[in-house]
Amino acid sequence: MIEKLAEGVWKLKLSSLWRGAISSNVYYVDLGKKILIDTGSRSERKKLLKDLKDIVEPEQVEALVFTHLHFDHTGNYDLFPNAKLYASKEEIEDFNQDPDGAVLEYEIAEGLKGKLNPVENLELNGIEIIKTPGHTRGSISLWYLKEGILFTGDTLFQRGYGRVDLPTSVPSMLKRSLEKLGGYKRTILAPGH
Repeated sequence: MIEKLAEGVWKLKLSSLWRGAISSNVYYVDLGKKILIDTGSRSERKKLLKDLKDIVEPEQVEALVFTHLHFDHTGNYDLFPNAKLYASKEEIEDFNQDPDGAVLEYEIAEGLKGKLNPVENLELNGIEIIKTPGHTRGSISLWYLKEGILFTGDTLFQRGYGRVDLPTSVPSMLKRSLEKLGGYKRTILAPGH
């Protein structure tokens, strides 16, 4: 299902279960550069491609921005042949130390090797990167001030927040990240699930 959140911003809601995890939401943002925020689980490949083609061809996507590298957010990175892949420098450091622990899925981790770029080097045309460690050390959220949209990955959900018992989680940092996100006067909360 596709939902237009604002001018140039769409939500693709993927909804199946895969290995006990709910597939993540995918967001398409076109603010002069065609960007996907997260790519969902592999189990949703056909649905993602079908829905996305209503707004953009996969070959046109220029950048994939991962809120973190877990498999349910990175599972379809390879559907976008012309896109550069971005994550926070902390997420990339943890991936380089333990790819399987950072992604939680061997095949996807292997495919991401050598392809990740620091999101800090990406110009996002009006979107601010917010470091929100907790769910993972390198988790990020994104703030689109013009429309008041806060993309939170697995840091903050409509009700609650992401788990902090995974290999790269930092439970002691989650409270501060949630407090930081509380300071943004959002109109729309766009979580990972």
